[in-house]
This record gives sequence, C-alpha cells and structure tokens, in this order.
Amino acid sequence: MNYLDIQCFLHVAKNNSITRAADELFLTRQTVSNHISQLEKELDCKLFVRTPTSFHLSPEGLICYDFFTDVKKSWDYTRSTAANMCSEHLRIGCDFSLDAGQHFSDLCIRFRKQYPDKDIEVTTDDSIFLINQLNDDELDLVIIKDEEPLYKTNRKKYNSCAFTSIELVLLVSNHHPIKGKTAADYAKATCYIGNSTVHTDKEFSRILQKNLYRACGIQFQNIQVLPNMDSVHSTVLFSNGMTIDSTDCGILHIPGQVQSFPLGIKFHMIAVWKKTTVSDAISAFTDLLRASADKDDQCE
Repeated sequence: MNYLDIQCFLHVAKNNSITRAADELFLTRQTVSNHISQLEKELDCKLFVRTPTSFHLSPEGLICYDFFTDVKKSWDYTRSTAANMCSEHLRIGCDFSLDAGQHFSDLCIRFRKQYPDKDIEVTTDDSIFLINQLNDDELDLVIIKDEEPLYKTNRKKYNSCAFTSIELVLLVSNHHPIKGKTAADYAKATCYIGNSTVHTDKEFSRILQKNLYRACGIQFQNIQVLPNMDSVHSTVLFSNGMTIDSTDCGILHIPGQVQSFPLGIKFHMIAVWKKTTVSDAISAFTDLLRASADKDDQCE
C-alpha cells in the first residue's frame, strides 16, 4: 500500500467514478483501476459495489474512506510542516492600505540585512483576500489591521503580533489653493478620503465629520470617500489639496509638502500567521516584530 493507492481510492469514492478520478489525477483509467485492485487485495475486501447501473462504496469501503481521509490529512500536514521548516522563503501579504507604512518597510529592510540567506517576497491586496490566501497556504504571514472581521471571528486559528499603532490624520498640501484662508473656505473644499476600515463609506464619512471638526475646527460640507488609501495620497492630494491617511504614510515624511491634523482615530497593525505553520523564516521575522513592538502592543 502506498500514498497513491490512497489518493486513487479517495478520488474514486468522491466521484463514484474511476474515469472522473483518473481525469482529476491526470492518470489513465487503467492505472487508477489497478491501484484500487491492489488496495482491495491488500485489505482483503471489496471497497466498491459495482452494478450495471451504479458504482458506490461498499460497507467496508465506507469505513476505509473515513480512515484514509484522516491518513491523508495527517500526511498533508506533515509534508507541509516539513516543507516550511526547510524553506528559506518567506511569503508576506500586506493590506494595500498599509503597504506604504514606513515601519513595515523598515522591518523588511532589517530582515533582509540580518538574514541574507532567507528570501522575502511581499505582495499587497485586500485583507480578506490575503487571509484566504493564508488559509490556503499560499502566504506564510499577513500584515493587516486588527479590526479586520475575518481575522477577529477566527482568531483562535492564528498567532498574531501587534507591533505598531497608526493614527489617521488630515493631510493638507502646502500647495493648496486655499492655504492660509478661512475655515469657511476650507469647509467648502472637497475632502477626499480613503476608506479601508470595516465601516461603510456612509458610517466612515459621519465619523470623520465629527473628528475633523474636533481636530481642526472645520465642518466639511463635501466629503468624498475613495476605496484605496494608497491611490489617494499619490493621485489626489497634490491636485485637490486635502486627503486623509495614516501617520505612517510616506508622504507625511516629505519635508515642506503637507501639514497634518491628528483625528484621534487609531488602529493597530498586526502580523498574523497560522498556528499550524512552523517556519524558521516566520520565527526570524516575528522576532523582529517583537523587538520593534510598541510598549502597549503585545505578541500572542
């Protein structure tokens, strides 16, 4: 008995068809049939009931199906764990709204310097898509905001490390055409906002109306919500003058370009990885996270 015997059996049982199982496994029908016959010979029982009109598991086959399903899960877990322990390649997914974060960029640079033998690959996307990729083992670790619902509802599955706090700020270009004029002039101008929070655009706009007034005494009449924070400060800020981004955004660190008003809206940037994943590369990266974590932040 070998692993291919078990694979063939499980695929045939799932499809109730040797032909469909052969197509899925990219084997010939005869090869799959031979593996089933070999398994039946070793177990000394018939695994399938064959009639002119049907093909299905026998009572003995049903028992074997449950057993071999567990065997396959154990085998896949062992193979994945062993591969990760030997792997020197770290695949990180970063929420697009955090990709420009200076803190995260610095960590990646430090990681490459301290561990030149470990390759690191960073991709960006929506946090929900990234967590799904993490669950499918297409990513080793993801960087998201701690308010992400998909993470919060399944957090027992993951290890996590909150390593920095980020606050939203109103950014006003020093080249804004109404710079230096009255609060009323600012209030009439359009304020473009990138919403990457869990709130709907309408809720987010209402929250910001209140916080903007507290921050700078301006009651904005026109707030336009945009879906992607990264595109906001690069394409909107200098042409329209105002936007909202985080204190970790790159444009805030360019001298003489913007003035900023803290809004009192904070969130944590966290690293998340599956508890079942064991990897030297993940351990090395999360060690850097722990070393860089703010005093009020904790790694689990």
